[in-house]
Amino acid sequence: MSLLNEIKFKELTSRQLSEIYGGSFGSNLREARIKHHYTQLYLAERACVDQSMISAYENERRMPELLMANDLAHILDTSIDKLIND
Repeated sequence: MSLLNEIKFKELTSRQLSEIYGGSFGSNLREARIKHHYTQLYLAERACVDQSMISAYENERRMPELLMANDLAHILDTSIDKLIND
């Protein structure tokens, strides 16, 4: 069972989860987005956020709340684990 399934992840921010896993959420988000040939604007529209927010997530100026991270993972057909882990 993964660590995400064992902890009450709703109580943690995605930055804390990224620190636990030692991954890079922003670069993994960018890679997943590019893999799907999505622009930041397209991903932002699908996630109902502003394009500048996707840019901030990718450059790790901001970290999404867990529900948003989950939505992004779903849109990108991946898991939060894959977005957080290197």
